[in-house]
Order: sequence, then C-alpha cells, then structure tokens
Amino acid sequence: LPAGARPLLNDPGLSPGCALENVYVLPGIPEEMKAIFESVADEFDGSGVSETLYTPAPEGAVTRQLADLREEFDVAVGSYPTTSSEPNRIKVAGDDASEVADAVARLRGSVEILEENGVDIDEADP
Repeated sequence: LPAGARPLLNDPGLSPGCALENVYVLPGIPEEMKAIFESVADEFDGSGVSETLYTPAPEGAVTRQLADLREEFDVAVGSYPTTSSEPNRIKVAGDDASEVADAVARLRGSVEILEENGVDIDEADP
C-alpha cells in the first residue's frame, strides 16, 4: 500500500483496494470491485451537481472561455477532447445548482454548443 493509504478489504477476492485522501484504488475484477465499492459507497455521498455540454470546437479554441468561467463562477470546469469524429465534452460541476446553471448559460453564450447527439441546437430548431 502507498504510505498513508487506508486498506480496503476484499472479502470475495485476493487483491485489496486502498484509499488515500480522495483517490480510491479498486481491483479490476468486476465482482471484487463491486464488493469493495459497496463498502465505501457512502463516502461518495454529496450534493454536487454537474452538466455536460458538447462542442465541435477544438480544446485549444475554448481555453480562454473555460478559464474565464472558472474565475467568474464557483465551479469546476473540465474539458474532455476526443480523437474521433465525436464532439468534445465540457463538464461544469459545483455544489450550488444555480451557480452551475449560470455558468452553463455563460458558456453557451461564448462557445458553440451541440446537442448530445451532435446536432447543432440552431439546426435542430427550425
């Protein structure tokens, strides 16, 4: 185990898991992973909210807008680029639903946003 880690016992299997601060390491065998996760699931309880948006814009083209969003709102913003023809994802998360909604509204005004299925919102609404 890493120094300072808390062991997570694996009753159905051999490989233990561990937790260190907010990082949890679980075995890859589904039955064992599920058993250990069930023993710590309440540690993931929280009131966080998030919204995921999709954009055709390359990650580098939205860097400034995402940085501005982080400065203006009390939210975490993640950018998840893809390597295929799928649109890139932007996730906005926080503890306050109205703060997340306001940040998403601002983002929609500064970055081209697509529907989940990749259809442009303007094209979807004739």
